[in-house]
Amino acid sequence: MVYFVSILWGLVSLILAKLTLHSYAPCIFIRLNYPGLHKKTDLKEDGFFQQKKTEYISQSIFIKNKFLLSSLLITAFVFGLLSGICTELYGYTVLGTVKRFLIFEVLLIALITDVEFSIIPNMCPFLLMVFGVVFNILNFVLGNPESPKILINGFCTTIICFLFLIIVNKISHSGIGAGDIKLLSCLGFLCGVRVTLFTLFFSFLFCAVFSIVLLIAKKKKMKDSLQLAPFIFFGFIATIFLAIV
Repeated sequence: MVYFVSILWGLVSLILAKLTLHSYAPCIFIRLNYPGLHKKTDLKEDGFFQQKKTEYISQSIFIKNKFLLSSLLITAFVFGLLSGICTELYGYTVLGTVKRFLIFEVLLIALITDVEFSIIPNMCPFLLMVFGVVFNILNFVLGNPESPKILINGFCTTIICFLFLIIVNKISHSGIGAGDIKLLSCLGFLCGVRVTLFTLFFSFLFCAVFSIVLLIAKKKKMKDSLQLAPFIFFGFIATIFLAIV
């Protein structure tokens, strides 16, 4: 029963990753390339959406590269699987597991859109903030004695993280984008200081190591920038992994 539930978690994560690549990402592609289209009915006329979806798939970094696509989908499945196992075997609360699972999915969307289009949709930080509000309400409703402390922790983390990243942005001459700042700040509201601090640390560490490798390989120059969302994604996974072990 434990592994059946865990496999279900993994399959849900895998399905959401596929939906992001094949349904949400094409919508972003159309919005960026055809900003005049606002109505859903416009997209349906003459198979327009299907045509542009095919165009996006032919250009997609993830879909064209089978290794990247497989790695992404396997990561999604394994994270969902481990979430289920930890909940069933190690006494993790279902609420906490759902929260980590939702964060993973939002960061996965941010990773895909940042790599594909160099943007992080406002939907991503907005969802994290909404989830933060919902989980704080649930903590109060369920009578968690730590509820006020969790709320204050999240609120303070958001402000401190936002101010810190604004300073980093100014020092690095916009080396970190507005989307990254919003994403990490809203993550702070949902996760609190400890998870956010470790996610930041691993994000910058992975980014620095990857940048050095690219510089040595002469794939990038010092003035070139990298999308940060993939490193935030893997920084969060590393933080959760450390919490598990």
